[in-house]
Amino acid sequence: EGRLFTIDPHVYGSEQGLLENLKLFGACDRVEVVVGPSVSVALAWKKPVRMLFVDGNHELGNVVADVLAWGPHMEPGGFIVLHDSTSLSGLPGPKKAAKWLYSEKSTYECAGTIGTISWFRLKGAASPWLPPQYGKSLIDRFLAVRKEWRKSPDV
Repeated sequence: EGRLFTIDPHVYGSEQGLLENLKLFGACDRVEVVVGPSVSVALAWKKPVRMLFVDGNHELGNVVADVLAWGPHMEPGGFIVLHDSTSLSGLPGPKKAAKWLYSEKSTYECAGTIGTISWFRLKGAASPWLPPQYGKSLIDRFLAVRKEWRKSPDV
């Protein structure tokens, strides 16, 4: 498994709001918040990255800059995931970035889309990818919390 890091300058929200959401989902012990612009943080980063989830500024140049800045830190077999990058989102920047990544076929062993997300698995893993079972438990927990939200009279 490993530790999860969220890199966010908190332009559109607050660090406190993020921490409250992490607590709500029982994820505080697994997620470390790093406050700062993604590319700046990547320049000083020293740890390997298994999965990069890009969901920041939706301009093409910014999406590509995030991918290029974090690329050197990616582990073989790691995943690059782009949010809002399919025809379902209608945002041209992430969609063009996904098309660019698809064109880099020699770098990836597989790629695909799920909803508004495009994903790419880097070549070089020691073993084939099998979806982890703990991912299902995280999604189940998320859906359970969402169900509780719908019951709340304030929502």
